[in-house]
Order: sequence, then structure tokens, then C-alpha cells
Amino acid sequence: MELLGKVIYGCVIMLAAPAAFLGLPAGVLIFFASLIYAVLTRFQVITGWTLVVVGVVTIVSELADNWAQAAVSWRKGASPRAIGAAFLGSILGTLIFLPIVGGIFVAVGVALGPVSGAVIAFLVALLGALAGGWTAAYVTERRGGKPVPQARRAAWGSVLGRVTGVFIKFGLTLSLIVALLIKVF
Repeated sequence: MELLGKVIYGCVIMLAAPAAFLGLPAGVLIFFASLIYAVLTRFQVITGWTLVVVGVVTIVSELADNWAQAAVSWRKGASPRAIGAAFLGSILGTLIFLPIVGGIFVAVGVALGPVSGAVIAFLVALLGALAGGWTAAYVTERRGGKPVPQARRAAWGSVLGRVTGVFIKFGLTLSLIVALLIKVF
């Protein structure tokens, strides 16, 4: 029974990797899965200090993800409004692309296998986030009176910032996953 609990815990926290790749709050999933596992095992493997470290890394990864998008956008000339719009546009773009992602996962999964389907589906969802952020930043800057080249530069800044933030979050999340799997197994 103990091995089954470890396997379930391992599978749940590994779901955080694709979530981080999409810019979703992956650390929150890891934290709550770790908290539940710690409580069920009476804090024998995952201690309170481990949960504190997981919580701190989660906060840092979430802040770094959003900060990177804002910082790069700002450097490329985006206004605070465009930065906020790009953030919301990224979320909306992901949500709009989700039905497409489901269809791609099924189609590619049947043709090439479930792992290939999942990889391609996640790339399409990331494309939705990037397209949504770019569009929102561009439209916001154009409505604010910026000329097309400046609006385009700011929009590309939001995309570059989003990609940078995703890689930071993905790296921190992957580090947490590996450390916790080593600790539990």
C-alpha cells in the first residue's frame, strides 16, 4: 500500500511539468499534493521544512514567471496597460485554444501515440497563450495611440517575456519534482 501511495504522489506531481510549461500555477499543485502526502504519511518523509521550501519555491516561480513577462515587455516599450492586457490575453488565448488542444491530442494520440499527442497538444496550448498575449498587447497599444511599429515591438516583448517566464517556471518546477521524487523514493 505504501508503494501505491508513492506512485500516485509521483504521478500527481509530474503533472506539474506540463502545467508549468503552459504557465499554469504548477507549484501550487506540487505544494498541495506534497501537503496531502505529508499528512497521510504523518510527515515522516516530507517534513514541515520540506513543505516550507516547496512553498517558497512555488512563490518564487510564480513571481518570476509574471515578473519576466512584465520586465521584458516593459523593456520593449509596453505600457503598464499593455502588460496587464498581455497577461490576461495569455490566459484567454490558452482557454480559447483548449478545444483545439483536445482535438489535436486525440488525433495525434491515435496516429502517433499518447506521448506525441500530449507534447503537440501542449505546444498548441502554449501557442494560444503567446498569440493571446501578443494580440492583447498589440491592440492595447494601438488603442493607446502608439504607432504600429511601437505596438508591434511591445507585443513581441510580451511574447518574449512570456517564453522567458515559462522557462524559469518550468526549470524551478522540474527541480522541485526531481528533488521530491528523490526524497520520496
